[in-house]
Amino acid sequence: MKEFMTNNDYHDIGFNGPNYTWCNNKEGLARIWERLDRIWLNSKSIMDLSNAVVKHLPRISSDHCPILLQIENKKMHNNREIRFKNMWCSYEVAKGIIAKS
Repeated sequence: MKEFMTNNDYHDIGFNGPNYTWCNNKEGLARIWERLDRIWLNSKSIMDLSNAVVKHLPRISSDHCPILLQIENKKMHNNREIRFKNMWCSYEVAKGIIAKS
């Protein structure tokens, strides 16, 4: 499996939440916890979805934690109005800032 993942450029992108996604539901020393469920992305997807987050949700009635891939497209929206004043042109330093804007 590791060789397949390496050869095909897949990467585990990490997670938030409980460390393990599976439990055998036994008691005491017989209980086993493992992280079986994962989300794998290739390098291009990681770059395109740079703010993707994997969340391990609480285990309720199953032996597995549900996992959620949350992809947020957060674009900065600045709703503040900027008013241009001609007097700003009289400052040499401000000319570059005005030109960029």
